[in-house]
Amino acid sequence: MDAAEKERILAFDVEKAGHTTRYPVIELGAAVADGDGRIVATFLSSAYNPQVQEMEPRCYEEFWSKFPNALRAIKKRTPKGMPVEMAQRRMILGFVDFVRDWQETTKEAGQKLFIVTDNASYDPLAINFLIEQHCPGKPTLPYTFTTPSEYSGIYDVSDMERGMVWALEGRDAKHAKVIQRLTEALPKKLEYGDNITHDHCAKNDAITIARRFVRLCKISQSLHRVVV
Repeated sequence: MDAAEKERILAFDVEKAGHTTRYPVIELGAAVADGDGRIVATFLSSAYNPQVQEMEPRCYEEFWSKFPNALRAIKKRTPKGMPVEMAQRRMILGFVDFVRDWQETTKEAGQKLFIVTDNASYDPLAINFLIEQHCPGKPTLPYTFTTPSEYSGIYDVSDMERGMVWALEGRDAKHAKVIQRLTEALPKKLEYGDNITHDHCAKNDAITIARRFVRLCKISQSLHRVVV
């Protein structure tokens, strides 16, 4: 088993209509990548009906009003004619099944599974709230869905990027520029890990999060070789 096959990165992303539990999760997305950033599986499910769901005014003004096409696309991806509560239940059950399947698959294959998001203080709470609403009794993050007593840490790629930049160049450094420069200095170009964009489709953003994690791992390995 080569290095890229020894691990899998399962990244997830949550799109919401507001910052508290009063406002619904409107889309869940996930992506699984190998250690080189090749995407091997994805998940996407939407549950947005503006006629019956409340949108936080501030969330709309500061975020969704800037991405109207993305919001319309989420509405379009929501199953037509399905009551929104049923769509939300379908969404969270599909997400739990997707994660559990990959927890089982990697364990059987002897692979390390990294669970990653870009906001570990926010996104897992939204998912856990959906679990408690629609499938009470199922394990909640960060416990695994295969073994309820087994704890699986969640990596926050944004905090990881910020920490690396602060350690190298101090807190005043612009971390996006530093990460880009470190990426360009890698001895081998990231064939699959250099597509780093957000379009606010939860699946595509999860792909981006997975590739950001791969990129950080490659930068860390490169820096380690230089230091050692």
